[in-house]
Amino acid sequence: MKLQGIEITARNIPRYFPLCHLEGCPRSGECLRHVVVPLVDDKVTHGPAVYPSALRAQGGCAEWLPIRVVRYAWGFNPLFVNVLARDAKPLRAQIQQLLGSRSTYYRCNRGASMLPPAKQQQILDLFAKRGYTEGLSFAHYKDAINFSAH
Repeated sequence: MKLQGIEITARNIPRYFPLCHLEGCPRSGECLRHVVVPLVDDKVTHGPAVYPSALRAQGGCAEWLPIRVVRYAWGFNPLFVNVLARDAKPLRAQIQQLLGSRSTYYRCNRGASMLPPAKQQQILDLFAKRGYTEGLSFAHYKDAINFSAH
C-alpha cells in the first residue's frame, strides 16, 4: 500500500500502535489508525485499538491521527566533521543525555533507530549553542510515515 507516495507494509506498523476498526467515522479515510488496518496480518487476533467512545470527543475523534510523511535522520559522524576535539566529547555526552542513553545514541548512529524532526532540531541546537551552525547534516535521511501522535 502507498500512502502519500511512501510504500508501507505491515512491518512498518509499530507493534503497539492502536488501530481503528470503527465504521461510520467521517474522517476514517484520512486517519492513519484506520487506513492501515487492511495491512494487519490475518493471524493477528488482538492488540491495541481505538474504542467507540473516542468518537464522542468534542470536535471529532479523540484518537484521529493524520497521515503525515516526515523526514527521519540517523548517523552523527558528519555533524562532528568540523567540531574541535575539545567540544566533541561533551557534545556526544549531551546527545546521549538528550536521547536517554548511550545505547540509544549508538542505535541512532548506525540506523537501527531513526530521529524524528524534533529530535534532529534539538541535536542541531546543541551544536549551535557551541557555535557550530554551518554545514550541519546527519549521515542519512529517509522519508517515512509518522506513526507518532507528536
